[in-house]
Amino acid sequence: MRWLGLALLMLVAGLAGWWSADWKAAPRTQQSVVSLYLLDNGFHTDLAVPRALLMAYDDALAEATASSGQGDWFLIGWGDSRFYQEEGEIIGRVPDGLRALFTPGGSTSVVRFIPVQTEASQDFPYEAVAFSVDEKGAIALRKRILETLTLDAEREPVAAKLMGSAVSNATFWDSPERFSAVHLCNHWMASVLYAGGVSVPVGRSLVSAELTRAVEAYNEGRTGLDRPQ
Repeated sequence: MRWLGLALLMLVAGLAGWWSADWKAAPRTQQSVVSLYLLDNGFHTDLAVPRALLMAYDDALAEATASSGQGDWFLIGWGDSRFYQEEGEIIGRVPDGLRALFTPGGSTSVVRFIPVQTEASQDFPYEAVAFSVDEKGAIALRKRILETLTLDAEREPVAAKLMGSAVSNATFWDSPERFSAVHLCNHWMASVLYAGGVSVPVGRSLVSAELTRAVEAYNEGRTGLDRPQ
């Protein structure tokens, strides 16, 4: 019984540490050169990325961008292959959401590209938080998005098989990453932000508001995050 109590105590301590810990990014060492926007709709986050950054190299990410429509900016997000592509009231999609969360080994996933013509702050004034990264952060952030794309034998991105009634101007691409209860859309976004130089919460990144707070802290020049009160 003593060993069981000790094991439970260690589990609780481990979960508490995981929930309160941050991935602390290195401070910026160069002048910021690329502006971005984090979009938060209350539970899911997208990243508004300028087309110029996505097209900076001749690779699969540039190909996916060019094939995803015309726009000076692209809203990029990641999620479960089926749930992310379908529209409709969340309440009616609960069974599919549970399937996405708890499929053994995780479910298949896609990357979504939505072209927009104006900066996200104009289209989504109540959801967007602006921030900027230096050249090193921009390259690393772009690389992280590239790593999310499934590539074929010719190193080209693989278009996703459409499921349900997707957003009309969205394009979806297959991803090798698995979606699950321990790797959600906001966890993926946290990894992209971290690559760009933003310190992000480890456990709390499942909540979109925590990523918004992380970007706000980054804008204030802090490399760590405040602990929840």
